[in-house]
Order: sequence, then C-alpha cells, then structure tokens
Amino acid sequence: MDYTENYKEYFKLKNQLTEQRIAYLRYILLITSTLMGLLISLHGSTIVALSVRLAFACSMVLICIGLLTGAVAVYLLSITARKNLVEDYQHKLQDARTTSSAMLPVSGHPPKLFAVCEKTCYIALLLAVVSLTLYAVSVA
Repeated sequence: MDYTENYKEYFKLKNQLTEQRIAYLRYILLITSTLMGLLISLHGSTIVALSVRLAFACSMVLICIGLLTGAVAVYLLSITARKNLVEDYQHKLQDARTTSSAMLPVSGHPPKLFAVCEKTCYIALLLAVVSLTLYAVSVA
C-alpha cells in the first residue's frame, strides 16, 4: 500500500489553496500600503480641530496594525503552514507503517498565530475604513 500516491493530489490542492491565500493577503497589503502612503502625503498640517487630527491618527495606527499583522500572517502561511503539512504527513505515515493500519487523514493546519494575525489584520483594516470615513466627514 503506497500512501504517497493517495496524497499526491491532496498536497497539490492544499498547495494551490495556500498560494491563493498568500496572493490575496499580499494584494490586501499592497493596497493598504499604497493607501497609507497616499494619505500621509496628502494630509495637510493646517487642520486644527482635535477630533479631525485624532481620527486621522487613529486611522493611521489601525492601518499600521493591519499592515504588520497581515505581513506576519503572510509569513506564517508561506513558511510554517507548508512545514506543518509535511511534518503531519510524515508523522501519520510513520504511525501507519509501525501499526500496519490505515493512514489517518492529514490536515496540516496553519499555526494558531496565523488565524489571530489574519483576523486582527481584517478587523484593523475595517476599523481604519470607519475611522477614515469619520475623518472625511469631519474635514468636509
């Protein structure tokens, strides 16, 4: 019984899924960093109202948090998720060979920190959009 043939297609699909998630997160990071650069360069220093300055500062902090956690999520997904998949496969293959039983399914989930970073990225960027909306309303 050759377990490597059974999981060849699984690894291929899992790799494609991981690549798509990485591409999506990179796209979000590209848009966010471009937005941050534009906002900083176009922000005028003539605004005196504290609420307007606070809304802008809050949105910049949220964008920075979103960028940092998104970059960590991309790193964790690109490096550790694939490593975990291979290690999980090797461990379950070894168990199946030693016990002469059927091989258990391989999951290869990304680390828990990835889920935290990904959710934090999305929440921070959504809150940044709300803060930028408040900033635009305050300026107008």
